[in-house]
Amino acid sequence: MAPPRRFANYPGPKEAPTETFVYKPDDGQNPVLRGWPLVIVSALVCKSTYLQKLLWENAGFGKPKAIPGLDKELRRFDPAVIPLADGTSQSSELEVSPELFQRQPEDVAGRFYSAADYHALYKAGELTPLQVAEALLPLIRRDLETPSKYANAWLQTNVDEVLSAARASTARWATGKPLGLLDGVPFGVKDDIDVKGFVTTAGRKVDKSHPVFNSPADRTEWPVQKLEEAGAIMMGKMNMHEPSTGTATNWYNKSYYPGGSSSGAGSALGGGIVPLAIGTDAGGSIRIPTSFNGVYGLKVTFNRTGTRNSTMCVVGPMSATVDDLTVAYRLMAQPNPEDPVQSLFAPSLLPDPSAKKYIGVHREWLNRSSPDVLETVQKAIDYLCSQRGYETVDIQLPYLEEGQLAHVATCLTEGADDAKTWSTGGASSTKNGMSLLNSPNRMVLAIGSHSHATDYLKYAQLRQVVMRHMAALFERHPGLMMVTPTAPLAGWPVHPGDQAYGVSDGNTSVLNMTYCWFANTTGLPAVTCPAGYVAAAQGEGSLPVGIMAVGEWGAEEQLLGFAREAEAYLGQAYPGGRLRPAEWADVVGLAKEKQICHRLYVEEKKSLDEIAEYLRLHHNFTPSKRALLSHFRKWEFPSKQNPAYKNAALVDRIRELWEQNVVQKEMLRMLQDEGFEVSMRELSRVRTKNRWLLREPTEARKRKIMPGRRQSTVDRTESDEEDADSDASDEDDGAGDGAGAGIVGAAEDELDPVQLERREQRRRELAIESAEKWAAKKRRRRTRDWAGLPADPPGPPRFPSETTLEESKAILELDAERYRYFRERFQKICEDAGVIKKTLAGPEKWEAAKEQLVREMAHLRSLLWDKEGLESKRLAIDVICCDVTKRMRTAGKQMTLAAAKNMLGMNPEEARETRFAFYRILAADKFAGKLESGEERWNELKQKWLDESALLQRILASQDEEPSRADRTRAIDMLARDVRKRYKDDITKGREKKLPPATDTGTGQSVGTPSSDQSPGARRRAGVMPGQPDLSSIDPNLGSSMLMAPDGQAGYAVGQQFVPQYPPAQASQVYHPAGPPTGPTTRFAIYFRLHPTSTVVAVPPMWISMLGSRSVEELRSAAVAKFPGAVCLAVEGLVKDGKGGEVPLQIRGDAELEAYLDHVQSMQGGAPSFSVHLVRGWNTS
Repeated sequence: MAPPRRFANYPGPKEAPTETFVYKPDDGQNPVLRGWPLVIVSALVCKSTYLQKLLWENAGFGKPKAIPGLDKELRRFDPAVIPLADGTSQSSELEVSPELFQRQPEDVAGRFYSAADYHALYKAGELTPLQVAEALLPLIRRDLETPSKYANAWLQTNVDEVLSAARASTARWATGKPLGLLDGVPFGVKDDIDVKGFVTTAGRKVDKSHPVFNSPADRTEWPVQKLEEAGAIMMGKMNMHEPSTGTATNWYNKSYYPGGSSSGAGSALGGGIVPLAIGTDAGGSIRIPTSFNGVYGLKVTFNRTGTRNSTMCVVGPMSATVDDLTVAYRLMAQPNPEDPVQSLFAPSLLPDPSAKKYIGVHREWLNRSSPDVLETVQKAIDYLCSQRGYETVDIQLPYLEEGQLAHVATCLTEGADDAKTWSTGGASSTKNGMSLLNSPNRMVLAIGSHSHATDYLKYAQLRQVVMRHMAALFERHPGLMMVTPTAPLAGWPVHPGDQAYGVSDGNTSVLNMTYCWFANTTGLPAVTCPAGYVAAAQGEGSLPVGIMAVGEWGAEEQLLGFAREAEAYLGQAYPGGRLRPAEWADVVGLAKEKQICHRLYVEEKKSLDEIAEYLRLHHNFTPSKRALLSHFRKWEFPSKQNPAYKNAALVDRIRELWEQNVVQKEMLRMLQDEGFEVSMRELSRVRTKNRWLLREPTEARKRKIMPGRRQSTVDRTESDEEDADSDASDEDDGAGDGAGAGIVGAAEDELDPVQLERREQRRRELAIESAEKWAAKKRRRRTRDWAGLPADPPGPPRFPSETTLEESKAILELDAERYRYFRERFQKICEDAGVIKKTLAGPEKWEAAKEQLVREMAHLRSLLWDKEGLESKRLAIDVICCDVTKRMRTAGKQMTLAAAKNMLGMNPEEARETRFAFYRILAADKFAGKLESGEERWNELKQKWLDESALLQRILASQDEEPSRADRTRAIDMLARDVRKRYKDDITKGREKKLPPATDTGTGQSVGTPSSDQSPGARRRAGVMPGQPDLSSIDPNLGSSMLMAPDGQAGYAVGQQFVPQYPPAQASQVYHPAGPPTGPTTRFAIYFRLHPTSTVVAVPPMWISMLGSRSVEELRSAAVAKFPGAVCLAVEGLVKDGKGGEVPLQIRGDAELEAYLDHVQSMQGGAPSFSVHLVRGWNTS
């Protein structure tokens, strides 16, 4: 029976024999390689035809040749089946219908922007295409000094062409003559599709020595051309899954790959950067990335959008919504008069609303999926059958295992030929083509090149069998759509070392294509849609699960109808609805922010404070002034600042006055009298920038003050202004009074002989110790006076650590922005790789982390390209990297004044009164310093302070377990050291402290503050002022990094750091802390360490606990015991790798815990150590 519509090349319907339906998949025996082993094995395989043939046979590519009876089938070398026009009214081109202009409701869960949103905003005049393009360019450009986190999805962008297209679209909208729905809508193109003016790299690392990288395409492929003719703005070429160009980010969970090879398109769509993209699909390259990134993709009928030099590959649309997928498909599927094959296609027919709708399910094949994926897809199928009128029919498919092997072998064979001829314009050259690939791709294509002609012929016969069987199914069930998961796994986790050299894991690659290959081999169209989300085994964020439908040749419109119903299921029936990634980019919000800020800052010349207040009142968020300035620079707003240091005449005059030793206040008056427009702050900045500090030493100025007389207010003000630029000091560590290990203190004429002798003795001891360390090269060169000792003589560095951070920054030419990005990026790399110290990580891991940093910083790459001074540059990088890891280790270990007050539960008034009380005690005693007065006297004064303060006595007497008594004592010591430091500063600079009248801090109680007789823990829990804003109500999707915490928090919030408070755990939480174990147990000590992704704060980040049984429930309970209401999401056991590093092992059940503890005991490695991922509890009410 002929099909109801006319086709060219339609296969004759014939069901395959029953014995071919048996499906017993092989999990694969291909070796998994990564890192240096991959590089070495790849090099060996590419040079050895024996190894290539051995691995080809190991992969099973020869199995189809052994199928009995295959010789009788005709060979079908490509799956081209062309629906032809039949003279009906639906044979004309399908238009962009009015319903595609409708925007989704604003309250739809997980709403992504669509072309209809941009169209409506442009039409209303709320945005222009130029504003959107200008907002997007900083997000996608890789050529910027510090690319944005979204830029790894893109490879090439022509800024001038983008802005030109955006201006033309803006002009059309201004005149009321837009080209249609897509006019001004941004989109991206995968980098294996030709676009005029761009070099088509296919994700390869650019090598200018190859002519192809200097030869941009001279034409634009038809699908891209049709979107551009509709007014859409092509933002740039998009990344493919190649380590040479970096791996794009899966924004749902950064610990998972975005899927390939249209990885950049999937990442950009999932991250909200663009609503549309164009990709290619030879084995799931459109469908797998869209599935992994929670968006929509359409693999069209073979040759529907254009002919390519492949028997598998097609070009198709990818989008964030089904409506956009429909619009893009209808445009790019229009007949191309220059393509003799594609122009034969009749438009896809709209589905008949009265026709039966069949879902075909091959049960054994479906069960190949993981349980969570299978459950998610089955729920979607159940909904479609119960609510949308679909009927499920069981079907059988032939040669599923052999067919997939034939598909993979065909793709590799064609890929190998393409790689060899790609860079030479068609002349086969292994050296020129294959050498441009990375190690894993070079190896697999070398293996694929060993397919013989006889194998290729058998693959063609096998294709004919499968296509004829599908024709028989479509004949039996008209309108049948075969439904499966898009991929059997929800995602592919990233291995820590894969970024450096890639990974070769053929088993997982083939497994991920379990369902996708079928549509490529048969030429059938297929659509994938997000059907739900499942929990991830690592990282943060759930993983999307895709559902895929495969239809008859030419049935794209029917599949789009299916996708629309699947979209309704996700938005209306799926619990919680559609999800957006946590770092989804609100492009429209960003473009609006830029528009608003430009009007306020440039046009209306508002101040930064006024802009921040406007945004707070009208947009519910308050950015900091630094964030505003950062964005204004990124948006290239004209600066309203005229920095004084750029005024050469002013700088010269300041230097003259400085050389005359004119004090700053008088200097400012003179400069303003002479006509210079300069403020005190600008004057201070010029002097600080040029290191023009006091010309006369501070001690000399002090000696001019008459003995026994305090400095006058005027003199004191001038002196303070002179010292303002150099008055910063580090937190006292308890070793002495500020800098100089306690030597600098009271003036010598105020010390008695005993105190003077102690000072001189300490100075002599330091001089001896300093000389010994200098001789033994155990200290760095001092460039200035220290503790009364002179600076060391200048000279070259005697060992690497003498290169300072400032010198390193100068060697690497790092300005403030680059230096900040350097540190932030390397810290993130170290956190991801588990590196906390160079010596612990080992040389290989440390160098790999630095290499990754260099790859991600264009500035460092260009700097290291110049071989001059290469060693000093590498040393400078190492110095800064070591400092980053040092800060990572010490962060949170040193207690700050704010943390001490918070730990003690003091409000600001109580803290001031308590500290003033100690200040009075020191002043009455005329305390000269710990060194001069002695440690014993210091402890006596401190004890006197404790005895006289009822508040401190109650804090110390509290029976609360948190904070511990030791922590409370440490916090009180911190207060005491701060008072001593301030007292010393006042004595040194001659300041008179205005003390408030003494009050009893133990009995008073402020309004709105916790009672002073409460324990520190209770006081901290009660310490919330009425009317304090609820930060949890701030919309997290307001759109940009400008979103900061509101600064309208007065009173109790000023100057304090709050330890996060955790609400009690709810019964509905995913993980329930276990109760204490019952019965006698042998308890043993364990270490806990916070995972870097934890949202719980712990000081210190490692602690000891006791475990009474080998139970994961008790282990989780022990992990959260210190943090009421917190939840333990994951536990990892830490095992030493023998190279100074650690290997984390996921522990999910008692058996895994038992095995880990037995291993630790057998290795005699001390107490077990666990890394725990703790997050704050949540309420479900």
